[in-house]
Amino acid sequence: MQYIVNLNYFGEICALFASICWSIAIIFFKSVSKNLSPILITAFKNSIGLFFFYFIFFNI
Repeated sequence: MQYIVNLNYFGEICALFASICWSIAIIFFKSVSKNLSPILITAFKNSIGLFFFYFIFFNI
């Protein structure tokens, strides 16, 4: 399978996508932190991170 991708602005698009994801996560975790303990929020964030690291490194 061959992909045709224009890589001229790939870095800029990735940077914009990362900043959008970051801002959504900040808004989400700020609203959740009013109801949950910081330890539970940290455990939740770490489990999400571990899931994505596992997904990236082992290609599920």
